[in-house]
Amino acid sequence: MKQLFILCMCGLILLPSCKKENIDSLSVAGKVRDGRNNNGLSSANVKFKEKVLEGGAFNSSFQTAAETSTSGNGDYSIDFERKNAVEYQIEFSKDGYFTKTIDINPEDISLDQAYMQNATINAEAEVELRIVNENPWNNQDQIRFRYLNAIFDDCFCCNNDFIVLNGTDVDSTKNCQIYGDFLIKYVYEVTKSDTTITTVDSLFCPAFTTTQIVIAY
Repeated sequence: MKQLFILCMCGLILLPSCKKENIDSLSVAGKVRDGRNNNGLSSANVKFKEKVLEGGAFNSSFQTAAETSTSGNGDYSIDFERKNAVEYQIEFSKDGYFTKTIDINPEDISLDQAYMQNATINAEAEVELRIVNENPWNNQDQIRFRYLNAIFDDCFCCNNDFIVLNGTDVDSTKNCQIYGDFLIKYVYEVTKSDTTITTVDSLFCPAFTTTQIVIAY
């Protein structure tokens, strides 16, 4: 009887550990690179998010299932419990960099091997554009300005739309974000005293800083 009691107690002790081992665990791994030089980016934050079935309905918002940080060479690996998920996302971020979010189909992730997802994130920089009309002036003065290569994938940054300013009282400052260590190209057309002059120029914008463009006409 005593031996039976001991066997039963051992079974109860082992039961939680057996149950834990039966939980399906999925893995995602990869490398995060710096968009400026393609080197591995250390200490970047990686969040794995999911939309899961709760109470018979899919939750409308993403919940963080697991998160980690990249190693010194930019590598990361995340393990998380498999649930009845309809969508997955991985969010890559770091202070001073634009956040990137990548969608993943849950059907693409299996129990057999780690799902590989690399990412490149870009350093932030800012451009401050100041445009000033200097005396002599008149009401027919005009300046048309636009960037030529402000096309960025993962931020609400500068764009290539025209900025048009008219008249005498022009002293305008506009700020916008771009990728760091980026050569921004721009063109402006000034009409003054019945003469129009077009200028094409460029400016290198270091990462993590604000670079100023001043146009006085």
